[in-house]
Amino acid sequence: MVIYRVLSIIVIVASLYWLFSFLKKNEFSIGKVVNSFWDNFKNSVGKLKGIKSNSLQTNLNLFKRFFYLTTLFLFLLMAVSAFIPVLLGNTLSDIFLLVHVTVAPLFSIFIAILIILFAHSNRLTKDDVMENSEEQKIKFNQKGYLKVIFWLVALFSVSAMISIVLNMFPIFGTEGQVYLLDVHKYSTLLLLLLVIFHSGLITVNSKQNLK
Repeated sequence: MVIYRVLSIIVIVASLYWLFSFLKKNEFSIGKVVNSFWDNFKNSVGKLKGIKSNSLQTNLNLFKRFFYLTTLFLFLLMAVSAFIPVLLGNTLSDIFLLVHVTVAPLFSIFIAILIILFAHSNRLTKDDVMENSEEQKIKFNQKGYLKVIFWLVALFSVSAMISIVLNMFPIFGTEGQVYLLDVHKYSTLLLLLLVIFHSGLITVNSKQNLK
């Protein structure tokens, strides 16, 4: 528990420091990012009301944006409810546990739909992966990194969900349940790290695409 708490503090502080520095370097602030996500969410919901008059592609793009932003919000609720007790040196209980277990099923559904909606657009192509013939190293551009992070989020989301579901059944014994709980905790910690990186990169990438 102590090791996980210390590791969580290091990961959260380091990733947030990177996020603040990266956004500031690209002339962004956390306030602008939050406002941008909120405005996009409201615009998506507003435009979905006119779904009958929209084209199929427009509706698909609106659904993808809606599911992305909603899934991000659900993940934020789960992360806050899970990591605040950890950072305070407590176990997940009381209101934090209630929020966590209430949001978890919704998040599972939304992340599954999100992966399906974005899987095709996040396939790696030659435009994302560049091979340096001299150094024999594969390099990714910014879009390539976004796609790699997307697939890592999908991988660790599955491991987090499966491990906690299996942990609820006495199939693997006490040691197995402890191991599954550890898999869940470290998977969610990696997920938090990846989501922070993805949020920063996609925010800057969106700005560059508008230029």
